[in-house]
Amino acid sequence: MYYEASRLAGTIGFKQGSLKNTRLDSSIGGSLDIVRLSDSVGAIAGRDAAAHAGIPAGVPGLYLVQCTEAGRLEPELPMPAACLLLQGGLEIHVDSDSIVYGPGQSVIMGGDSPVLARVSEASAEAPFRALFVSLDVPVLRRMQAQVGHTRFDRLVRPSSESRLAPTKLVQAFARYFDLLRNPIDARIMSPLVNQELHYRVLQAHHNLILKRLLTPDGRANKIALALAYLRKHFRESVPVEELARTAGMGLTSFHTHFREVTRTTPHQYQKELRLIEARRLLIEQGLPVSVVAYRIGYKSPTQFSREYSKKYGEPPSKHVSEEMRSA
Repeated sequence: MYYEASRLAGTIGFKQGSLKNTRLDSSIGGSLDIVRLSDSVGAIAGRDAAAHAGIPAGVPGLYLVQCTEAGRLEPELPMPAACLLLQGGLEIHVDSDSIVYGPGQSVIMGGDSPVLARVSEASAEAPFRALFVSLDVPVLRRMQAQVGHTRFDRLVRPSSESRLAPTKLVQAFARYFDLLRNPIDARIMSPLVNQELHYRVLQAHHNLILKRLLTPDGRANKIALALAYLRKHFRESVPVEELARTAGMGLTSFHTHFREVTRTTPHQYQKELRLIEARRLLIEQGLPVSVVAYRIGYKSPTQFSREYSKKYGEPPSKHVSEEMRSA
């Protein structure tokens, strides 16, 4: 499970303000030691969380992931995103390839290929850990234009892009993570380090995915328009026809390519967004279940409780009380 570092506070595995009291490794900013970076992530996430942990901080677009069980990563991240694997294994299905990434490797999730990812190696003793940073496609395009050349002509199968992340990309990830140490540093430096991360991603070995991502008329970019619209209006009733118009696609083509990119339907994707927001409102604001249900767009608290239980395995009231006790 993963959470946006700039939004969450006092959620799973730790109490409000615990980040400030957590000792981070002071040398990670210039270190290439993936193990050391993984240990620092684990120190914040906490080792007592049964399945996942979230990190509160002021670094925009940064997500920290810790999972103790193998399974599918739920689509809670804005796509596309760059990921640096720190511990465990992550299996990505791209086109007809199934690629397993390990510690020290990087991957771009998004583009014009199915976003289907699952944690393939994780345990309580050695949790899966990774850093994710959401990517801004217009920023990547502007940088591509400034660079004036790319290596996109040397396209290969996705499986051959599975190798260790370049040193400078690892360093940029480490510097971005290191901003969690100081809120003032985060406020001043995060835009600069975020720009560097985008540049390092552009210069890394993700040729095929980046080509798909940065092609202006690519299918993934059209679907991204619909996803952005859906994230903004997920509390409302959004007809599929409206999403197709937003993407500039016919209804049949939209359905096909939406499923290719997200591995789900527009209705299911909207439901995921609603339930994720519901969990945040329940835990962070302590709102009653019925209030949350109506606020995120459900007409029936009963239906909301049923779908929440299906996703999280427990009714919302019980689930939230357990999470709060473990915090």
